[in-house]
Amino acid sequence: MLNDLGRVPEALKAFQQALAVNPDYGSAYMGSGIALLRLGRTPDAIAALERAVMLTPESPDAENGLAVALAQAGRTQEAIEHVKRALTLDPENGPARDNLARLTRGK
Repeated sequence: MLNDLGRVPEALKAFQQALAVNPDYGSAYMGSGIALLRLGRTPDAIAALERAVMLTPESPDAENGLAVALAQAGRTQEAIEHVKRALTLDPENGPARDNLARLTRGK
């Protein structure tokens, strides 16, 4: 919720506290990755989101979040692969569909 309210540094701190208690909490890595991305810390965001994908392989949101971070880092082909995985998990995922369209435009 803090991420959505624009209170990103507070959100990141809360996710870090959750991870201190449970280092295998995939959702906390997901939220942390999104917060890091919003703070412009793309390499750190990618690392957190890769961990989220590893811990929650059934999560289309983790795959899509990683795709966004990879795209921001200019790693377009990898981003496309992850957004496609998100759509395999949830073919109706609107944000993933939008991201795939953006990533493949002009290819």
